[in-house]
Amino acid sequence: VTAAGKAVLITGCDSRIGCALARYLDEQGFTVFAGFQNDNCSAADELKETCSGRVHIVQLDVSSERDVLAASLYAVEHLPDGAAGLWAVVHAQAWAALGEIEWIPPQVNLSYIITNF
Repeated sequence: VTAAGKAVLITGCDSRIGCALARYLDEQGFTVFAGFQNDNCSAADELKETCSGRVHIVQLDVSSERDVLAASLYAVEHLPDGAAGLWAVVHAQAWAALGEIEWIPPQVNLSYIITNF
């Protein structure tokens, strides 16, 4: 697979795996939209400093419809020349509440479902 002209959106770049994947795909030549729950964090700053101009840092909390819409519009506006759309979306933003399901508050379970599914 050639990376030229292909763009990937990654959620959860605040995590080690999301950040490492963004860096790797940039090294391979992909345009990367790196989604952060907080785009003012040190990991976002590090990606900006160490990666090429093909990496775009975007505010993206997957449980926020506003963030999802804004990130998707930004990605569409900044696709590489000739790209028909995103080549891939990687959902690396995930978390879990550990314990007996009956003991976990319903709102926590709902947040778990919204984030992971």
